[in-house]
Amino acid sequence: MITIGIDEAGRGPLIGPMIIAGIGFDEEVAKKFKLMGVKDSKMLSIKRIYLLEREIIKTSNNFKVIKISA
Repeated sequence: MITIGIDEAGRGPLIGPMIIAGIGFDEEVAKKFKLMGVKDSKMLSIKRIYLLEREIIKTSNNFKVIKISA
């Protein structure tokens, strides 16, 4: 089974761009993510987020990042 995770960040249509990221992964990759400590970004330090970013991209089955201008 493939799981899809998405997240967004931005300041809204009047102030700045919206960034949306999506990732697809299977059960094997989900187990790897759990071992790496992947969880809600609000529970991680910014340093940890950047370290995990590289590993998530390398490990995932598919990912996409979209930037929508204000």
